[in-house]
Amino acid sequence: MALTLSEDAKNELLDEIGQNYISKIWATLVVCTPKILHYAINPNQKRVQWINTYAYIGLTDTHLNIVTLSSLNVTVPTGQFSIPRKDIEQLSIIKKSFKYIVSFQLQGELVRMNLSLTAIGINIKNQIQNVQTLVKALEN
Repeated sequence: MALTLSEDAKNELLDEIGQNYISKIWATLVVCTPKILHYAINPNQKRVQWINTYAYIGLTDTHLNIVTLSSLNVTVPTGQFSIPRKDIEQLSIIKKSFKYIVSFQLQGELVRMNLSLTAIGINIKNQIQNVQTLVKALEN
């Protein structure tokens, strides 16, 4: 079994916490506030890695769902979060050459994600289109 991000895992893990996705992608949580724990699906979850964490991100009409992954084995989920879109404050989206940088605040504290436009060497399909769809939907 390859220890890589995969389309099947992305779909399976995100579908556990939501349906009717506008877009599903993989991303890196560059900076994440402890306030994200208020949005944990599992109320017993005590912590999440705060910097440079791979994640699957899914956007619905009402929620931004995030599944964080182990830095040692990206096939192992470490947390599931469902953030109501109405709780996302001060959204900023910056386009770079090969990624978008999405920043927002949760209860006044920063979350920053890199949404890569490439998926070279991993089994993720349509990453570019899905990132563009997600960014467009967040902007509206």
